[in-house]
Amino acid sequence: MQTPLPKKLNADPIIDAIIEIRVVVNQPLNSIMPGVLLQAQDVGYLRSQELPAASIPEAVRRSDPNLRYQPLVRAEFKDGFNLLIGDAVLAVVASMPYVGGVGFKSKATQILTLLLGLPVVERVQRLSMKYTDFIEAESLQQLDTYLNLDLKLGSVHAPETLGYDLNLQVEGNEVLHLLRLVALTRLGDKEGLILDVDTIKQIDDLPAEAFKPQLVSTLDNLHQQSKTQFFSLLTPQALAKLEAVYE
Repeated sequence: MQTPLPKKLNADPIIDAIIEIRVVVNQPLNSIMPGVLLQAQDVGYLRSQELPAASIPEAVRRSDPNLRYQPLVRAEFKDGFNLLIGDAVLAVVASMPYVGGVGFKSKATQILTLLLGLPVVERVQRLSMKYTDFIEAESLQQLDTYLNLDLKLGSVHAPETLGYDLNLQVEGNEVLHLLRLVALTRLGDKEGLILDVDTIKQIDDLPAEAFKPQLVSTLDNLHQQSKTQFFSLLTPQALAKLEAVYE
């Protein structure tokens, strides 16, 4: 019998949450989205500003895979959300403290539906959901009691090292999880683990209009698989520390 997942964590460890979509366009998104957001009065758009990568010529960005999906513009909203916009990428960044899955999904659905209705957006390549969590721990030995991680290098186990920065790829159900674990690291005056779970769904160049009806169900699936992957990494001690609630 599968162990039920917590409904929520009262000691919420989330410090960043991003939903990103990559698309094929016939005009750079960063050149039109600020105007689109300004006209869409119900989204609560405040302002936008160019980011450093915007100074790189468009031809150079398009020819370099490392630059192709760099954010070029940041848009800010009244509710604390931010939007990162590139040539062919858009990322909804949740406000912090984290608003919760329902609020995050609602904002992302609103913005992405607006995007998918634009004539410049031809096809969808991928959709992803990335959560970054911080779990406080005073030592690697304590952290070892929180993680379902059995790491050994030669005769040295993870708790016996000075720290680690691990990048892993885990296959899910038609998604790919990119995991990063960094320990021990400092966040403000606290030490602990930074844990990234980036869950990616390849859309295979589906036309934007055809993908639009699938948007909400795809977001729900990404969230469920991301949540399952995250909790699979945690021990009962970690769940107790994070004050897991099951009802």
